[in-house]
Amino acid sequence: MCEDHYLPNEFNYIIYQASSGGISCPDSDARISYYAISGFPGLKFDGNWFTQSGAAEAHADGTFYMSKIDQRRAESTSPMAVFVKDYDLEGASPFVEVGVKLFADFNPANHKVRVAIIENDLSYGGTVYQHTCRDVLPDQTLTISTSGEEQLFNIPITVGAGWNTNNVVLIAFVQNDTNKYVENSGSSLVGEYAAVAGVDGPQQVIADGGQVTFADASIINVGLNTDTFDVTIDTSYLPDGWDASLLYDGATVGDFSVNLDPYGSAGFNVVMDTGTVGTGRVIVNIASQGAGEIIETLEFVALAGGTDFLVVADDGGAGAGFSTYGPAIAAAGKTYAVWNLDFAAISGDDLLAYDAIIWETGANSDCMDAADRAALDAYLAADKPLILAGEDLLESLFNQGGSARLWYQLKLRFNTAGASSSELHITGVAGDPIGDGVDFTLTGGDPDLPVLINGQPVEVSCEYDGVSPAVLRTSYSDYKVVYFPFGLERVPTQDVADDLMFDALSWLGVLGTTDAETPVVKAALLQNSPNPFNPLTKISFNLDANGPAKLEIFNARGQLVRVLADEALVAGSHEYTWQGRTDSGQQAASGTYFYRLTTSSETLTKKMSLVK
Repeated sequence: MCEDHYLPNEFNYIIYQASSGGISCPDSDARISYYAISGFPGLKFDGNWFTQSGAAEAHADGTFYMSKIDQRRAESTSPMAVFVKDYDLEGASPFVEVGVKLFADFNPANHKVRVAIIENDLSYGGTVYQHTCRDVLPDQTLTISTSGEEQLFNIPITVGAGWNTNNVVLIAFVQNDTNKYVENSGSSLVGEYAAVAGVDGPQQVIADGGQVTFADASIINVGLNTDTFDVTIDTSYLPDGWDASLLYDGATVGDFSVNLDPYGSAGFNVVMDTGTVGTGRVIVNIASQGAGEIIETLEFVALAGGTDFLVVADDGGAGAGFSTYGPAIAAAGKTYAVWNLDFAAISGDDLLAYDAIIWETGANSDCMDAADRAALDAYLAADKPLILAGEDLLESLFNQGGSARLWYQLKLRFNTAGASSSELHITGVAGDPIGDGVDFTLTGGDPDLPVLINGQPVEVSCEYDGVSPAVLRTSYSDYKVVYFPFGLERVPTQDVADDLMFDALSWLGVLGTTDAETPVVKAALLQNSPNPFNPLTKISFNLDANGPAKLEIFNARGQLVRVLADEALVAGSHEYTWQGRTDSGQQAASGTYFYRLTTSSETLTKKMSLVK
C-alpha cells in the first residue's frame, strides 16, 4: 500500500467499514454518513479536497494516489501541527493525550479535534484487514487562535472487547466541519525521531528586485526523544544573481543546528535577494541527527515583477511550469516566472503586471475555481492575451456547473459537453497561424473535447485526427485567448512544445511583429543564412528610418548569449555575422537559438539552429 512510501508523520489514513461488511462500528457508519459517501469504495483526501468513488484494479495497491499525497505534502501550508503526545491502552484508565500547536494565526470556529482508533492485521471471515476503524473518540473543541499557541486534550478511551491493543494505532486530526477539510493529522506510530514544520504566512511572493524576508517558519520535535535538527538551505534553483540565506537567532547563516526536547520548537526565516526577472526557489531541508535523514522540507518562492510572461501552475505542483512551459517561453526569447497555485491564489492585479499569462492545469480535474476566474476576469477586462492549457480544464469547469459553465461560454466563446476525446492524434489546420504544419500524437491523457458555438469569434487551429476541434483561438472584445485541450507536457518532444508556444505567442501579438505575419512598417528581420549553420551564419535586417537598433542572440533558456549590434543605424539593409561564439569568446553549444532585433518602435524575433 502507499503508506509504505511515507513516514507516519507524513501520511495517515483510516478505513471506515460499512455495516454490511461485518467489521464495522457505529462510529464508522457515522463517519460514512458525515462524508455522504454513496459509492463504494469511497475515498476522501483531506476531507473533501479530493474524492474518488469506486476503484479500478490498477488502484488497488494505492500507488495511483501517491501523486495526490505528494501534492498535499509539497504544499506545506498547514497552519498547525497535530501530534499524539502520550497514550495508554493497558492501564486501569486508558487515555490518549493529543496536542495541537499553531504555526499561524487561525480561526478555530467549527473546527473539531478527533481521534480515530484503528486496528491493523484484523482477521475476519478469512480476510486480514488493515487500518480499520474500531472507534472514534468524542469530539474536542479547538479554541486556540494565535501563532505559537498550543492546546492539549486528555481523552479517556474505552478499550473494546476483542481489540488486539498491540495492533492498535491512534490517529488524531483537526477537521473543519463547515467544509470537512482536514487541517493536519498525527499518529501514535510516530517514533523516536520526527518533526513537523510550517510557515506563518506566504511561501510565495512577487518581488521587486530587492530583498524579501519570508514569514516566520517553525520546527516542532514531535518524536519521542530529544533530537538535534540540522537545517540547511538549497539555493541551487536560484537564477544567476539571486541569493538566499537563513535568519536564525538574530544572525544570517547558511545553515544551523538546534537541539529540541520532545514537542519543543524553534523558529527561523528565509531571506532572499531577488533579481528583476525569473523565479527564485529555495528548499529548506530539516534533517534529524537521531534518524540520520532529512525528515521535513519547506519551499519558498519569489517571482520577479519585471518578467515578461507568467505561467500560472494549476496542475498540483508546478512541475510542468518549470519543465515544459518555461523552457518553451524562453525558447521564444522571453523571460518567465511560475506562480504555483498550491502555495496561494493569485489576484487580478498580480496578473496585470505581466505581458501575457499562460494558465496550465495539467491533468488536474479540480482546477479553475471561482477565485481563479475572478482574477482572469480582471485580466481579460484589460484586453490582455491568455493561453489556457490542460486536459481536464473544461471538464473541471463543466463539473462545477452554474457560473463555471457560463464563464467559459462567455469568456472563451466556445462550449463543451463535458466529454473527453479518445483520439490523441493532433493535426493542424492548413494555413492557420498556429496549426499550419502541426502533426503529432499526444503521449497519453484524456484531452478535453471543446464544442463550437455558431457565430462566435473562434477559429480552429488544430483538430483531433483532422475531424473534431482541438486547439482553438478566440478573438473576442479586445482580448485574445489560445486554448489547448491538453497540457504541453503531453506533446512528444520539447521542440514540439516550443513551436506551439512560439506560434501561439506570435498570434497573440506578444513577440513583436514578424515579416511572416504582416507587412513590415519600420523594420524587417530576415531569416539567417545558412540555417541550420556551422560554424557561422549571416543575419540581415532592414530599417526604413534612422535610429537605434540592437541585435541580440539568446539561447533556448532565454539567456543572453551575444550582442551583435547596439548602436544608431541609418535606414536601409544591414548584415551581421555570428560565428557561434558568446560575448566572452566561448564556443556556443549546439541547439536552438533566437535572435532579436529591437528598434525604437519594433521588437522582432526569429529562430535558428546551431549544429555540430
